[in-house]
Amino acid sequence: MKRLVTNPLASVVTVAQRQQTYTLIGGVERPGPYFVQRANFRLLDAITVGGKFDETAEEVFIIRQV
Repeated sequence: MKRLVTNPLASVVTVAQRQQTYTLIGGVERPGPYFVQRANFRLLDAITVGGKFDETAEEVFIIRQV
């Protein structure tokens, strides 16, 4: 913070980094766990990381754990 603000009133210390992952399963070329690559990582980005997917699929299920 000191490089951004002359006299900061607080400091931040990172204790641990949370690894955000997601898993692709089913009709994709490369199923498995993947890391969320950036803060603005979108659902379509996540799906395409797994390579080609079954184009005959009529439904896609998204399970989100908060």
